[in-house]
Amino acid sequence: ATKRNLTNSRALYALKDAKPVDGLDMNYLEISDVNFEIDSLYNRGMAVTVPLKSLSATERCGLQITAAHGVFDMDSPAMAIKNFDIRTLLSEIKADGKMGMGAFEAPYDGDITLTADALIDVVDIEKMFPIYKSYLRTIPRHHPLQLAARVDGTAKTLNVEKLRAELPRYAYAEIKGRVNNVTDSDNLGGDLAILGRFDNINFIKPSVLDAEMGKQVHFPPMTVKGNAALHGTNMSGNLDLALATGKTVGNAKFNTASNAYDVAMEMQTMPLHALMPLSAFGDVTARLK
Repeated sequence: ATKRNLTNSRALYALKDAKPVDGLDMNYLEISDVNFEIDSLYNRGMAVTVPLKSLSATERCGLQITAAHGVFDMDSPAMAIKNFDIRTLLSEIKADGKMGMGAFEAPYDGDITLTADALIDVVDIEKMFPIYKSYLRTIPRHHPLQLAARVDGTAKTLNVEKLRAELPRYAYAEIKGRVNNVTDSDNLGGDLAILGRFDNINFIKPSVLDAEMGKQVHFPPMTVKGNAALHGTNMSGNLDLALATGKTVGNAKFNTASNAYDVAMEMQTMPLHALMPLSAFGDVTARLK
């Protein structure tokens, strides 16, 4: 077992002839101010244990890792991360996971587990993906985006206990279910349940409506409940829309089998005054396809 450390160093990873683009470019990673310490590094044959004691670095896009620690293990049966904690100035990711090498070859019975929680600040997302900055600028900055993942099983049958994203006080979405053949896109399958709640998403109006229409439209609190089925690289399903009172006001069906997404929506006696408070009309029924 040995110790390793690096101080105030730089690193560059780039594909041949790659030219960097704005944001986090996985084909061109340029990292500066790299400081890390590894305590009790172990390597014997296929077995590797890397206990990361500390890490800080700054990527070219401006994303700054201020602290990180955890253990990476790999041997012939599996690879795993334990007690991983990565922080920037504004965000944090915690994760434990394991993937058996059998996940990548028939009969795809390698174990897969992941427990992860994250607090992601919109500022960090803007640094990584500046192309979406005009859409992200209206998202409230009072709380970071909360993410959670709980999955276990094998590559053949993966149980999705929870995939959740939440912007506190504004919206959340959660997915549960089962996914089959996760490492084989041609035979990917599964069934997922979808649950969401939109407490207040009026902050999206500047991104989807012009200023005049934005004054007339108000998105009421709503819930979304439905399911999705996976068929290879395609997905189909349906969603029921309801007001916070519990009244069902619409249904949407979707299918990604064609080059353009197929979406059919039916509004069932939607109180128009809930969506457009200044309107003199009552309930409306409509079908969109």
